[in-house]
Amino acid sequence: MRAGKVMMWALCAAWLALLGGCHDTRPLRTEMDDYAERVQRLLQQDAPAIELVQSRYPSKVQLRVEIASVAIDWSDFFATLDCPQLQQLISERNSATGRQMDAMTSLLYELDFHFLVEQECRAGAALSSTTWRDALRQKKQQQPQAKWNATWAGEYWQLAFSLSSAQAQHQPVSAPKVIAAMAQIRQISQHYHPRQRADLIAAFKTIEMNKGALGELVLDLRYTEALLNHMNQQLAQAQATVCRSQKPTQQALFLKNVLWKFFINQAQRTLQQELQALHQLEQEVALQRQQFAGVWPRQNDYLALFMEPTLAQRIEQLSKQHVAKWQALAKSCNMSMTS
Repeated sequence: MRAGKVMMWALCAAWLALLGGCHDTRPLRTEMDDYAERVQRLLQQDAPAIELVQSRYPSKVQLRVEIASVAIDWSDFFATLDCPQLQQLISERNSATGRQMDAMTSLLYELDFHFLVEQECRAGAALSSTTWRDALRQKKQQQPQAKWNATWAGEYWQLAFSLSSAQAQHQPVSAPKVIAAMAQIRQISQHYHPRQRADLIAAFKTIEMNKGALGELVLDLRYTEALLNHMNQQLAQAQATVCRSQKPTQQALFLKNVLWKFFINQAQRTLQQELQALHQLEQEVALQRQQFAGVWPRQNDYLALFMEPTLAQRIEQLSKQHVAKWQALAKSCNMSMTS
């Protein structure tokens, strides 16, 4: 078997064999930097200055949708005596604390309100008045915007996509937990029943307890994208200089050792784990875009990362190119790159 084909098989086999594995890792950026620095030192090339533009999640001001207030007069409010749960809910919303609701409480209010008027109180005579019918029609039309403001434009999503000040504390395993919590909130808010209240609160708390999980995931992979792109260019340039006589050199053997020890056996494992999480996030974002089709921002650099071609697709393409660059280098040295 030709050396190039052996290497391509070995690298791809190592990649696929890691799909089901798990291990303790350092942050992806640390492992990729370690790998890149060793390759660049052997090639006597400078490390790239990577600057990530638009790497932070948009602010609440940028994402929030303004919603017109819905008002009823006192006579219509007191006419809801035949539905005391609704009257109590409206009273709580208009209290001093109700006007300062966080995103989770705001979403719960919206869901409880619509459940009551559509399920528990719809037979009441009070809600049949013209004032109530107009108010409920307006509230129904505003429901997607209210849900959007409580999720993507709310403080819990801000926490999930924030950048942790302590990178070393970032654990890739926390990202799937947050993504699952986002999915649960989406599913409950689409078909809500009050008995799901505890589950909804627990999902928001999961996001709160894993601050920065998604922001660090995205930053890790955007950094890796930029670094792989630069390394692919460096490896392409090295093909003409590492083995001028088309025979394995000491430099080529050292490079082979770095490839296996610091990329295939370390950085690539962490990269695959984070790519799996990113795929899950992109799938959930696609479902949420459907839910918020009329609200989702048309132009936003950060949210555009999850649109075609997605960040995961771009990194996977760069990874294939990275394997091809090593294959070409091995061919130029007439050597096998298998361990």
